[in-house]
Amino acid sequence: MTSRPRSTARRYRGRRLLRTLIVPLAGLFAIAAIAIPLAVQAGIEEEVGSGTPDSVPHAQPAGGPAPSEVALSTEVTETGAVRFGQFPLDLGWSEIYGRNYIDGPGPSAGGISMPEGHCHEEVLFGSGYRDKLSTYVGTDDVSRTREILGYASADAARSAFRALGDAVASCPAFGDPNAGDVVNAAEVYESIDEANARSGMTTFTFAYTSTGSAPFGGLYQFATVDDVLYGSNDYGEWTTETARQGASALNEENASLISLLSRIKR
Repeated sequence: MTSRPRSTARRYRGRRLLRTLIVPLAGLFAIAAIAIPLAVQAGIEEEVGSGTPDSVPHAQPAGGPAPSEVALSTEVTETGAVRFGQFPLDLGWSEIYGRNYIDGPGPSAGGISMPEGHCHEEVLFGSGYRDKLSTYVGTDDVSRTREILGYASADAARSAFRALGDAVASCPAFGDPNAGDVVNAAEVYESIDEANARSGMTTFTFAYTSTGSAPFGGLYQFATVDDVLYGSNDYGEWTTETARQGASALNEENASLISLLSRIKR
């Protein structure tokens, strides 16, 4: 069993903070330009005007690119068993993000935890899995992970799945350890899970979004089949309003992979 990796949420927040700091600096330069005498200002604008658009990152919609905008472009058509270590966790990501931004799939390519500071942040890392396969994609605007965990039995996998539900229910809100005025609140999307149950899939779909600061949150969906647990998450600038739509799109994206779980051979 591997040790817990550095929080992907923390890495994403670091990149987002850097982009946030650029904007006020650009504003200071703009004020200075106004104070320059008009005769000189025209020459300065001609000199630096072409560089201004590149100095400030383009604003992203709340929640970043929705999963529906980066839907899987590859269909799985193979039949028969799928070996655990060859499960296509990165399905569709190369076409969307480019291979250079993807880590894995592999046994040590990150992992999924609850958000930083959660009451049960380590719930999965202490769940007793025997096998792990994970893949991670990270850019300035994207921080996503998919993984499968293999357990000694179907009962053990279901126990880990129930522990996830208990972890969210017992920690509906918690403070951000990096900002005292920020509160992360959970929302469980029961309608998604109920619809999946009617089609024969066992899923648990939820989000944690923050208040009191710039929008930030994480979308999560887990599924279990036999002795395997599948998980996925998506960190980004999610709000309570955008997370619901994002979770629905994430559910649609995961469907192809969840349908393969019953064919995993360990």
